[in-house]
Amino acid sequence: MHSSSLRDSDFQIIADGEAVRHADFFSDFRPTTRLGIVAPTRFAVTGTVNLLMAHVTAFFDCYRATKEKFFAYPDFYSFQTSAPKTLYGMFDIWPAHKDVVVENSHGACINAITDRAVNILVVPEGERRTHTYEPEQLAAADRIIDTCYTYATNGTVTSPDLVIRCK
Repeated sequence: MHSSSLRDSDFQIIADGEAVRHADFFSDFRPTTRLGIVAPTRFAVTGTVNLLMAHVTAFFDCYRATKEKFFAYPDFYSFQTSAPKTLYGMFDIWPAHKDVVVENSHGACINAITDRAVNILVVPEGERRTHTYEPEQLAAADRIIDTCYTYATNGTVTSPDLVIRCK
């Protein structure tokens, strides 16, 4: 699927129970925004497809607004802790080096995320656990990550405060 054909009108966004226009929800989005999805299993990212495609559309909307020709892909990443690596080019996580295999440890994952200056982090829903991080890891994450979303591999989280649907 080549997502540049998607438009903001293709999405229905409900935030905190209220319908929100795509353009309004993404009013602060910039083409330099970086998104990362933590993927503990090979196909986990498919549970984020509507969220991911809404962000990809916001990225392309930034370029379309200039009315100039462009050739660009968003700086979006998958952080995968299982092998073999899954390539998510069909979701505009491209080129393939943006599908990152990381050691299955929280320290390695947070380092990979902050090393790529990810502003929007998408993590799998699950039981909250306490992890021990180095102070510099926490400081980097706090400085860089602006927004964090939780996703379910089946696409439907428990008690969501954000719902994104696509035709």
